[in-house]
Amino acid sequence: MRIGKKVLFFVLLASVFAVDAPAQKAFRKIRQALKSAQYDEAIKQVDQCAQDSTLNSIPKLYNYAVDAYRGISDVENEKIYLKQAYDTARFFNSVKSMFDYALKCDEKEIEKGRFRFRNRNRELLLSHYPNLRIAGRYYYRKRDYTTALPYLEMYVKAASSPLLAGTDWARLDPWMPYIGYLSLKSCYRVKRYDDVLRYAELALQDSLHRGSTLYYMAL
Repeated sequence: MRIGKKVLFFVLLASVFAVDAPAQKAFRKIRQALKSAQYDEAIKQVDQCAQDSTLNSIPKLYNYAVDAYRGISDVENEKIYLKQAYDTARFFNSVKSMFDYALKCDEKEIEKGRFRFRNRNRELLLSHYPNLRIAGRYYYRKRDYTTALPYLEMYVKAASSPLLAGTDWARLDPWMPYIGYLSLKSCYRVKRYDDVLRYAELALQDSLHRGSTLYYMAL
C-alpha cells in the first residue's frame, strides 16, 4: 500500500515538472530580456506566450509584463526628473499597461487560489494610481477623448477590482466622482451613449458638474 502511494506521488511530481518545464523554457527569454533592460522584447515574449494555452493561465507570465512596463515607466520618469526629453505617450501607456497586466495576473491568481504577487502589485498600482488620472486629464484637455477614456475608465475600474478593493484609496478617493464625470462626458463625445448612463451614478456625486452631467444624460 505504501509503495503504491509512493508511486502515485512520483507520478504526480513528474507531471508537475512536465508541465513546468516548457513554461520555464519559454519564460527564460522573458527573464533574459528583463535582466538586460530590453523591456519591449520582454513584452513581445509575454504576448507570444499568452497565445499558448499551456502558458496563458500562469500568473507569473503577466507579472513579467508588469515588471517590463514598470521598467519603461522608470526610464521615462528618470528622464522627466533629469529634465531630459521624454516620451509622454510612452510613459502614460506604461502606467496603463501596468494596471492591465497586474489585474490580469490577479485574475489568474484568483482562479488558482494562490496569491504570490497580489501584495507587491497592489503597492505598485497604488503608487502609480495618480498617473492614471493625470494621463486621462491630459488627453481630455487636448480633446482627445478616445485616448483619454482608457485611462479614465481604468481609474474607475481598478478601484473596484479585487486587487485594490478595500484600500483607503478605493474608498476615500475624492477624485473619483470627477473622473466619473470626465468618463461620462468623454463617452458622449465618442458616441458611446450607453456608457454615458453607466457612469451617471458616479458622475452625479460630483456636485460641481451635476448640471453638466444631467445635460449629457438628457442628450
